[in-house]
Amino acid sequence: MGGGESQTRLLQSRIDSLEKHLLEIHNSIASYATKIAKTRDSADLVATNIKKLEDNVINEISLYGEFTRKAKK
Repeated sequence: MGGGESQTRLLQSRIDSLEKHLLEIHNSIASYATKIAKTRDSADLVATNIKKLEDNVINEISLYGEFTRKAKK
């Protein structure tokens, strides 16, 4: 019966090791996903600010165009 107990302990040890490694992989993936989400949020903020700047520049250029047309008259 000693051989069966030895195999059971070996199997349990392997299962424990596997659970530990799977937990480490899970935590690494979760950390990576969080970092990617933060990067995506930052990129969204940059895009929003660029759009606002673009709108302001286009508005200023169109106002300048009207100003120069009136000045020519």
